[in-house]
Amino acid sequence: MRSVLIDAISSVEESKKDPKEIAQLANAWARLNQGRMEEEKLKLKTETKLQMAFKELSTELRNDPEALELFNKLHAVVKRLEEKEAGKMARN
Repeated sequence: MRSVLIDAISSVEESKKDPKEIAQLANAWARLNQGRMEEEKLKLKTETKLQMAFKELSTELRNDPEALELFNKLHAVVKRLEEKEAGKMARN
C-alpha cells in the first residue's frame, strides 16, 4: 500500500493523476493502519486475560502437585502455540 501511495504521489508530481486520488489513497492507508491498531489492542487484551486465567489456576492448584504438573504442561503447550502464531504473524 505504501508503494502505491508513493507511486500516486510521483504521478501527481508528473501531472498524471488527479490530487483527489492521492487523498483517497491516503484515507485508505489511514483506515488500514487504524484497523491494524485496533487488532493489536484486542490481541493484547485477550492475551492479558489469558495470562490472568493461567495465574489464577496456578494459584488454585498449588496444593495439588499432580494437578499443578498437568497445569504446567498445558501452560507450556499454550505458550508454544502463542509463540508459533506470533512467528507466523511476524512473517506476514
